[in-house]
Amino acid sequence: MRALRGHSLQRPWGRLRVWTAGTGPVVVAVHGLGGSGRYFDGLASGARDRFTVVAPDLGGFGHSDKPPLDYGRPFHLENLDAAVEEAAPGGRVVLVGHSLGGVLAALWTARRPERVTALALVATPFPARDRGMPPSSRRTHDADRRRRRRLAYRTVQAAWPAITLPVRSRTFPRAVIADYLRHTLPSYWGTARAVLWDPATEAELAGLAAWPGAPALILTAPDDRSVAAADGDRWAALLPRAERRSVAGGHQLLLRTRFAALLPWLDRLAL
Repeated sequence: MRALRGHSLQRPWGRLRVWTAGTGPVVVAVHGLGGSGRYFDGLASGARDRFTVVAPDLGGFGHSDKPPLDYGRPFHLENLDAAVEEAAPGGRVVLVGHSLGGVLAALWTARRPERVTALALVATPFPARDRGMPPSSRRTHDADRRRRRRLAYRTVQAAWPAITLPVRSRTFPRAVIADYLRHTLPSYWGTARAVLWDPATEAELAGLAAWPGAPALILTAPDDRSVAAADGDRWAALLPRAERRSVAGGHQLLLRTRFAALLPWLDRLAL
């Protein structure tokens, strides 16, 4: 049985889907690129009634609306503003971010340091210009090739629910698989460029100096093929008081440990 239950939060651009469960101090969990808030259903199940887990689908992803607009950092951070304010009006929250969601969680902490009780970054890449940008995302003058790629991608997206029906995975829950392609190409690449590849992102992270810096957790995996070990060092330079832990499980260490890599840290927080 799923722990998270969804509702829509109306925003000026459309509906932001927000998944919630539990009672108690608010933990806002931010998913990675290509994911959705339902990635954190296992966190909600494990937390039971010790925490209120709030996991929005980023605008343009999951079950949130996908309007044609600029999927830049201000867009995503303002939507986090709204999700936090709905869950904890005027109050403080714990932020947890996985992968790209960790960068957004850190940016929101830099922007709203007085609202953040604790911060956990899990398998989070450190933003860098042109970081890992695949050739298919670069500009090309071949308009026909772009159109063919968009058509092929949309065809796969349309067929995705049927394709994944027989899929069974020990790592990925059914809802996570179903939500994987619930985005548009502009929302996917626009978010990646703005959060991971724009050099201005690192400058904005300097605002973390205004946050006390603890409790904080930098959780990495030695077998993570998506995030380099050096990225953890760069986050630690910004969060020198953070606890650092390494847990095997690759980039999906949260799912592979059923969130056991994170839950003890949350339980130790004096909230």
